[in-house]
Amino acid sequence: ALLKKACLFCLEENDQANAHQYMETYIYNAIAQVHYNAKNEGMPYYSFRSFSKYSLQDIENETISLAHPREFNDPLDTILLYWLDTEIRNATEDNIRLRYRLLMKKVAEHIKIRCFIAGKEDDGREVPIEELNVLMWAHYANCHKGFCVKYEFDSKLFESKTSNHKIQLIDKITYSDIIDLKDEPSIRKALLEKSDFWKYEREMRFLLFDCSGDDKEFPTVYCPGAAKAIYLGVKCSDSDRRAMEKAIGDKNISIYQMSVDEIKLTRFKKTRIG
Repeated sequence: ALLKKACLFCLEENDQANAHQYMETYIYNAIAQVHYNAKNEGMPYYSFRSFSKYSLQDIENETISLAHPREFNDPLDTILLYWLDTEIRNATEDNIRLRYRLLMKKVAEHIKIRCFIAGKEDDGREVPIEELNVLMWAHYANCHKGFCVKYEFDSKLFESKTSNHKIQLIDKITYSDIIDLKDEPSIRKALLEKSDFWKYEREMRFLLFDCSGDDKEFPTVYCPGAAKAIYLGVKCSDSDRRAMEKAIGDKNISIYQMSVDEIKLTRFKKTRIG
């Protein structure tokens, strides 16, 4: 609250430089308050992807790539961007409140996100690839032509980087039937809440906020050894399979081929091929 007030005061004084610094610190601290609940110990994470030069580079270079929320397929994701755009669009005059929203939107450019699927139930039971919602293959793995990666991250990856004003964390999405935006949403709500239409995804969200100056559109985070297994979609082509095998190289990553389960025709099963 004090940082927010300091930012507003600087805007009133036309001190844009300090206002920008206070806004960065405000968002950083708000995200840092989410960190205590980050679920990063012993949790498998799944990521469904299409084959592309960039997705194969992530495997080859042992990285995960992130993107700004403007690239997402849901216009309400994130709530933060939707709320800011609505407030800015509905502003009737150029005042401090509008300038505050515009500054927040500018600083929010430093927020990058990667979406994963939780690999554990709330009771701690691990969820195998066969039990994940089959729609994930159709929606995010190019209609079963793509692949899915199973990750296990080292907890050190999520430690705060306060020296260069950088923080990265992973936490669970909250799904809500009704999303109320009468007031300014908290950062947790603004970045980690979605409509319950998406509940089937069981999403865990990797958040990166980095004001250190290296603000790439699609930054990558180095995660050596994090990829544990790769599952190729039912319709994966031979050429894509070979490209994946080349990207894996001599890394300790198991590779599986998914196929229709003859006993449960609405499900898929995995067969190890490498």
